[in-house]
Amino acid sequence: IIKGVYLEPRRSHCMFEWVYFSADPSVIEGIPVDLVRERLGEELAKIEPLRGKFTKDHIVVPVPDTSIPIAHAMARELGLEFVPAIYKNPSFGRGFINKQTERDRIMDGKYTIIRRRIDGKKLIVVVDSVIRGDTFGRLANQLRENGALEIHLRSACPPIKHPCFYGIDFPSLDELMVSGTTTTDEAEMIIKRDMELESMKYLGLDELINAIGMDRRHLCLACLDGNYPTQGGKEKFTLLRILK
Repeated sequence: IIKGVYLEPRRSHCMFEWVYFSADPSVIEGIPVDLVRERLGEELAKIEPLRGKFTKDHIVVPVPDTSIPIAHAMARELGLEFVPAIYKNPSFGRGFINKQTERDRIMDGKYTIIRRRIDGKKLIVVVDSVIRGDTFGRLANQLRENGALEIHLRSACPPIKHPCFYGIDFPSLDELMVSGTTTTDEAEMIIKRDMELESMKYLGLDELINAIGMDRRHLCLACLDGNYPTQGGKEKFTLLRILK
């Protein structure tokens, strides 16, 4: 009850559960996580800008672990070789949910590149999402140091431009790499330029929703479109923009 007005309950399930947080065997709202990730890969394949321009040197490389089924499905749809060339150290956790000092430690030791699998290759590297950009920025340098000729980044999540106030650890605008952008093209340009990539492509919002298979009205997409499902979220975001 707010000022005597009854508010109807609203289901707004976080899209990030399917994209990033949950393990592949999980089933959320009756929707298998691994199936959604396969669909994300299929959707990425449909919009692949290099389609028709592939050479024998192009391979699809996942950034483990979340993007493995995404990249596998994408490679299958494109007829490219799926190459797991990035080894993730199991003793290191997820970087973005930690403070900066701990993130630096994790990023420095999280991945090892299997050089013989990428040396002289043109990589289509698949990630679940790009948030701050610092993890993949370092990884891109590692890939080049290990012989990658080209790096084409593909994100299974649209640009994350707005903070989350509901428990995911990016509650401010400044820490998001593309928070100031207005279009996906602009966000792609910033990622490509700042990470010195050959190309960058985000999955679209409609494609993400299609892959999840849930009514848009029942999803929280606030970090993507700025449409917060609660009044408190709307007010906090308005205040952040005023203070910025």
